[in-house]
Amino acid sequence: MPYIAENLRGEINEKVDELVLILRELEVRAPIDGVVNYTLTRIVDEMYGGGGYSVFNRALGVLDCAAREFYRRKVAPYEDQKMAENGDVYGERFFGNNIRDAWRSIKGEKDV
Repeated sequence: MPYIAENLRGEINEKVDELVLILRELEVRAPIDGVVNYTLTRIVDEMYGGGGYSVFNRALGVLDCAAREFYRRKVAPYEDQKMAENGDVYGERFFGNNIRDAWRSIKGEKDV
């Protein structure tokens, strides 16, 4: 999980902020997804690339947990919002209007 102690964050955040600025400058010259993928790959390789199975397994665990946390904190709420706005892919036959109505209620909207 990414929730490290506050006292460890300062220096790391400084360097990450610098790296993000560099990546944003590169974005105009190269596809950013490839650049970010390359950067992450280099970091993981530097930290875990010289190990055996257990080290590789730890690296995969770190990547998997980072992806899952990103999904949980960023993607899932976005998907919930879009589902409420546009309707559930599984349809009302399974869930009725509960999700859409709940989202509208949270946003303070009246029935449309």
